[in-house]
Amino acid sequence: MSAVTRSISRCSIAAPEASCASSSCASAFAPQPRPDVVWAHFLVPSGLIASTVDAPLVVTAHGRDVRNIGSIPGIAQLTRKVVRRASTVIRRLGVSAS
Repeated sequence: MSAVTRSISRCSIAAPEASCASSSCASAFAPQPRPDVVWAHFLVPSGLIASTVDAPLVVTAHGRDVRNIGSIPGIAQLTRKVVRRASTVIRRLGVSAS
């Protein structure tokens, strides 16, 4: 079990500030610094998850996640959302821009 998992298991998630007596427990809920950039290795799902972070987003478009746009229902809409949110989209060589 990781240190974070152990810390969280000793705390009440509903009210961490009221139940965390140890510094390791309190640090599990401490605000984290804003990252300079978030890089997602794929458009969906990692790019979608990364798009929720308040930082510039860089995503890489690989072959399979680009081909999924037409083959899996709903992926096109999610991919558009990620690409619109991204500061930069890296297109791997050999991946169509269309």
